[in-house]
Formats: sequence, C-alpha cells, structure tokens
Amino acid sequence: MMARKRYSAEQILGKPREAEILLAKGQTVGQVSRALGITGQT
Repeated sequence: MMARKRYSAEQILGKPREAEILLAKGQTVGQVSRALGITGQT
C-alpha cells in the first residue's frame, strides 16, 4: 500500500476550479483526472 499524500485545504479547493478550466478547453474527464493526479479509485 502506498503512503497517502496530504493536501492543504487550498489545494483541495483549487482542484474543481482547475478541472472546470480543462473541461472548458475540450479535454475529457479522463484526461482531466490524469492531469490533476486523481486516480480511478478516488
């Protein structure tokens, strides 16, 4: 099992904003997930 990373509240709250921007640029949900480092398990 891998060690879990800890993120600050600011980092967590920034992810949806980043995702919205990438989706608006035409990327797929899968591409956005990979770009933000979000795993399928999440």
